[in-house]
Amino acid sequence: MEKAIELKGVKKSYRLSKEVSVPALKGIDLSIDKGEYVAICGVSGSGKSTLLHIIGCLDKATEGEVIINGEDVSSLNNRKLSKIRCQEIGFVLQDFGLIPYRTVYENVEVPLLFAGVKRSKRKEMISAALKEVGIEDLTYRKVIKMSGGQKQRAAIARAIVNNASLILADEPTGQLDTDTKREMNELFRKLKESGKTVVVVTHDKELAGSADRVLFISDGKIL
Repeated sequence: MEKAIELKGVKKSYRLSKEVSVPALKGIDLSIDKGEYVAICGVSGSGKSTLLHIIGCLDKATEGEVIINGEDVSSLNNRKLSKIRCQEIGFVLQDFGLIPYRTVYENVEVPLLFAGVKRSKRKEMISAALKEVGIEDLTYRKVIKMSGGQKQRAAIARAIVNNASLILADEPTGQLDTDTKREMNELFRKLKESGKTVVVVTHDKELAGSADRVLFISDGKIL
């Protein structure tokens, strides 16, 4: 099975001063297959969000190797990391990360603008993404007038609009009611079944239970 993510001896420390550094990750070895759906669970401060940021090329490891879709990204410069984020990775955030007074269309369009996709192609891709998450009827609604579940669907559409193979979600159901959480569970399963690799950081036991595999992290180490 081809690997979407491989971490080898990954450590991450944050330097508070010249004399003091705080370890966040303490030698992570991790392998995730392409098309796998993995949940990462742990208490606040355990290192799970730091781990997700390193997988998503938002942060760099202090030590170790990080391999995304076969490419070692550990020593790449910021420009190359940005290109990988733009082309291969979609992010879903707890607070949605949407621009409130813009429409769904404008929000989902953002990654395509960064990628330099032509206008006619952008419209086609946005329409397909909104249809996949079931909110094509909200294309021109402003985000501020939407429910939490609708906002999260829009955030997922933005994550998948560039055909990213890797979807990373940080507490994606943290602000949703019980029924909407279940809808999100089904949507993440659907993304996995479409062939995408899905990695979710969550405290939500029901969401974690829908994953193929659950990893527990504590004090910077995978248990």
